[in-house]
Amino acid sequence: EQLKIQGVLTKSVSCNILTPVFVATEKATLASSYASNQVIRFNDHYASLKIERGEYLRITRVSQYSNRIILQKENGERVIWRPDKTASHKIEVFQEKARELCEGESVVFMRSMKTQGVVKGERCQIEILQAGRATLRDASGMTFSIDLSKPDNRHLD
Repeated sequence: EQLKIQGVLTKSVSCNILTPVFVATEKATLASSYASNQVIRFNDHYASLKIERGEYLRITRVSQYSNRIILQKENGERVIWRPDKTASHKIEVFQEKARELCEGESVVFMRSMKTQGVVKGERCQIEILQAGRATLRDASGMTFSIDLSKPDNRHLD
């Protein structure tokens, strides 16, 4: 906040970043280990669920009784997932957290982005925030742009 007052940080936008949620391996098969509004990333393709590798789905409902979880895709399509039957060991779980991003601010990527050449733990500076996109500069001076609406681009802090 002080840096905004001093004018070091300028234009800002609110963004929902994804923070990891730890689920113990032995509990990953239980629906009770998950909560509504968490985001699941599937790290493999599952034809039976019509889920692609790297796809993010939101938990809309959890049934402990039937051990089923209702997931929603970005297009609104719903999927019934039984973690005891499919994929519980090849997923990542995240919680969305509102975060203000500011031009001039440094952020750390919490997940590698191969398409941008960014590795986990790399620090970049936000140069421009415009129309749901962020243009960043890495330590070598290279700039790249990311779409902040896409879940795979929201692993930053």
